Amino acid sequence: MTSVSNDLTEVSNSATSVDFVSLEVYAGALATDCKNALDESKSYSVSPELQPAKDKYESALYEYNQAGYYGKTGANEFSNGNSEQGTKDIQTSTNYLKAGNTAIKEAKRLIDIYNANK
Repeated sequence: MTSVSNDLTEVSNSATSVDFVSLEVYAGALATDCKNALDESKSYSVSPELQPAKDKYESALYEYNQAGYYGKTGANEFSNGNSEQGTKDIQTSTNYLKAGNTAIKEAKRLIDIYNANK
């Protein structure tokens, strides 16, 4: 998750500084890294007690993947002068980021409960 975490930081920094060139690069990296992490996660099995946390983790990766996709397309639209579509895509990206954050917090909560009951 380190590369995903780094990507999220760089996406945030790029968006804050309104640097669409960097945003396109880092959002694209976020989408790719999340896809790779999701594929890897799906190749593993966990105990039934941890399955709900794994499901939430995978949901977060999917949401972040979509955030990266729309962040990249939105930045590209802005760079090409299409601010209307760029704004829509960036808003969609933001919604996916929020959903990913919610899912990852829930995954952590479920893991904390599991660890507390061990």
